[in-house]
Amino acid sequence: MDIIKKQLMDYADPKYREFTSALLPGVNNLLGVRMPILKKMAKEFAKDEMGQLFLQEPSPETFEELMLQGLIIGNLQVDIDDLLMYVDEFVNKINNWSICDSFCANLRRQVKEHQERFWEFIQPYILSRFEFEARFGLVMANNFFVDDKHIYELLEQLKKAQNNAYYAQMAFAWLISTCYVKFPKVTFEFLGNVEINNQVKNKIVRKVLDSFRVKEDNKQKLKDWAHNIV
Repeated sequence: MDIIKKQLMDYADPKYREFTSALLPGVNNLLGVRMPILKKMAKEFAKDEMGQLFLQEPSPETFEELMLQGLIIGNLQVDIDDLLMYVDEFVNKINNWSICDSFCANLRRQVKEHQERFWEFIQPYILSRFEFEARFGLVMANNFFVDDKHIYELLEQLKKAQNNAYYAQMAFAWLISTCYVKFPKVTFEFLGNVEINNQVKNKIVRKVLDSFRVKEDNKQKLKDWAHNIV
């Protein structure tokens, strides 16, 4: 969509591109458009036919075009079946952690309205062998499903998660740390029944130690687990 591409080019900020590129190693197609601008564009395009046509672009050329597609989906007013179709198509395009995590966060309204449909929808992604499909499922679980209703089923599902790619592993560690903060007892039992490599262990411990919501004895318990003392 040439009109959308031109708008993005007009908003491009070279200094912001340089700043962002340092946070996204390996991403070389940045324009440098700030997120508030992208969010404003997404709200406008989600209301008209141009936005829906833009979502059909199979391989956006720039980081910002892909980000904008994800943000548009988060603003669509469509039924849940159509929405999940758009989500599924978009997940196949995700190629970095920033796009993934921003997309997940922007689905908050839809998840609140259709929580159980989304819970069912993300199950295959949690177990995916593809790095960013797995990260999508894990980040969605972290954002919306670490609660009383889902914690036991979630931890059972995580016992089967086997993706060893870096960004999937980091999302796994982030999710486990959130579970431990909110449900320390059941999460510690889970940790005693799974094999976790040292890199992920250390990430879990660092995140938990940074939390003010975890008691000191639970922090120590987790450190002992990481060092194979328990």
